Amino acid sequence: MIGSDKHGPDIPLDPNLKQRSIDGSHPRTGRRRGRARAETSSQFKDWETQRNAINEANTREARGLPKYNARDGRGNNAVKGSTPYGSGRGYTPNRRNPESPKYNEQLDNWIIRYDPETGKPFTGYPEK
Repeated sequence: MIGSDKHGPDIPLDPNLKQRSIDGSHPRTGRRRGRARAETSSQFKDWETQRNAINEANTREARGLPKYNARDGRGNNAVKGSTPYGSGRGYTPNRRNPESPKYNEQLDNWIIRYDPETGKPFTGYPEK
């Protein structure tokens, strides 16, 4: 399932997701890529919320909406949405104290990003 490798609800918040926001470690394997840097690290609160976000993003055209409604930071097509009761939680890097990332208990928004070649979703995660 897209996004479950790094953003699934089964990944422990501490230390896995917290460490990603400190040094960029992969939350499931703990490995770092080359010059990994601190990244925002989030996860859906449960599988149902993750599934609902993916389904909402993938059914936009069938509901008479444009297929995409956003672009990510790399220019890939994306769908952004929100969940009023919260999509997930996570950590953001703390520039003042890198070893103590900021915990966000409720992230209401989410994004599903699409591969430019295939048009298929390749990741999805909650965001502020």
